[in-house]
Amino acid sequence: MRKVVLTAVGKLEYQEAPIPQLREGWVRIKILRCGLCGTDVHNYYKETIFGKDAYPFHMGHEVCGIVDGVGKGVDDLAVGDKVVVNPIWSCGVCQPCRMEQANHCEHKTTIGLVGPSGNSEYTLAPANAVFKAEPESDPDLLAFTEPVATVLYGLDKLRVDSTHDVLIAGAGAIGLIFLQLLKNARLRSLTVADIVEDRLAFAKRLGADQVINTAAQMDEKKYDVIIDCTGSAKVVEQDFEKVRFGAQILIFGVCPIDSTITLKPFDIYNNDLSIYSSYTLTPSAFQRALCLIQSGRIDVGSLLAGVYPVGKLEECIQNVKAGRVNGKIVIDTTKMF
Repeated sequence: MRKVVLTAVGKLEYQEAPIPQLREGWVRIKILRCGLCGTDVHNYYKETIFGKDAYPFHMGHEVCGIVDGVGKGVDDLAVGDKVVVNPIWSCGVCQPCRMEQANHCEHKTTIGLVGPSGNSEYTLAPANAVFKAEPESDPDLLAFTEPVATVLYGLDKLRVDSTHDVLIAGAGAIGLIFLQLLKNARLRSLTVADIVEDRLAFAKRLGADQVINTAAQMDEKKYDVIIDCTGSAKVVEQDFEKVRFGAQILIFGVCPIDSTITLKPFDIYNNDLSIYSSYTLTPSAFQRALCLIQSGRIDVGSLLAGVYPVGKLEECIQNVKAGRVNGKIVIDTTKMF
């Protein structure tokens, strides 16, 4: 099988490896598609803890595929099932898991840290992390399950209502998923900010009430809710200048590990701010995301920026980094070129 490995900063290798052997309670999956995540881009350029941790690094976690084999004790999945994979693997027995906080599992691991990752031809996953999809489901759309789940988990943190002016900072794929899920929430207003005009035009077409190019114009408005999807510490720091009394700020985008911001604690107190982060997802959010996609209640197809063979992965990463992508790229792992 073909295994895709990040062997050094900015260096992907396509290696031959044995097909993974089945384990009790695990499932072998022939991967069909893998979404390209912003954290993959960070890892490629060595901007996050994952990229700095150790090489080789197995990159890619937004996975859908076909069950190729089931281990002993797996009764609810069968060869040929179309599936999606929750990339956060938890033990199920520690205190956080018992409190339905599997993303905080004391023993958690992820796809790619154990076995091949989502850009390879095959991988293994524990059966409780594998969710069966409808046979007719489009694999291009199923690859959105994990990012939609992370957005749902982030939204679970917030209290939004019809009195709120909401700002989404960053019109990348994640910001656009937030836009899709919020545009029918009967908010007072929904604004999207970015520095790339094409992205903002796309956000406007998808239903944003207002778009702001922060590279070309000042945003004097104050907001009740700010969802920061930029992954830029500089932008996060600026968010605190745009809030009303009692506002909520969700820091969703993953900033480089060494970045810092400067805040005055008194200002947080004096403005009665609520500040949230959002770490990955829960199994509940993952199941809800799959249902939303399969029911068509979220139109992730409108966010699809293209499906490319795995041999074009580095080119795709570079295009995302340069801001040349509107929406989300999906990698076809069945094709090299």
